[in-house]
Amino acid sequence: MWSGGLLMILFWLAVAALVIWGLKTLFLGGQSARATSPASAQEIAQMRYSRGDISRDEYLALIEDLKQTKEMVK
Repeated sequence: MWSGGLLMILFWLAVAALVIWGLKTLFLGGQSARATSPASAQEIAQMRYSRGDISRDEYLALIEDLKQTKEMVK
């Protein structure tokens, strides 16, 4: 008698897990959040410039500063 109830619970748990997995795959585009690498400083500057958050002069100054910092690290 308990085996039928247990199987029903396992069935609904499996259905719920499948729905959660499907929604996660749908909304994350098949990639987990950990799979994407963080944006580099230059990519962040490019995104900010393309959105209009910073001016051209600010963008060029950031890129120049990043180049100098990269040379100092070497």
